Amino acid sequence: MKRVVVAGLLVMTACGSVSSGDETISTFNPNPDVTVSIPTEEEMQEQLERSEEFAATLIGLAEQ
Repeated sequence: MKRVVVAGLLVMTACGSVSSGDETISTFNPNPDVTVSIPTEEEMQEQLERSEEFAATLIGLAEQ
């Protein structure tokens, strides 16, 4: 019974929010200089072909 109570207290403590006064602390700081490129259809097709070629080299090999 003690273990259940202790485990419950640990869970409640771990789920508590971190705040100082009315302010909350955020650790998410995105870098505005980073850009994300979306691959074109041709690039996706090339990647698929490379993946299929690599997979074909693995077929029939024994696990080492």
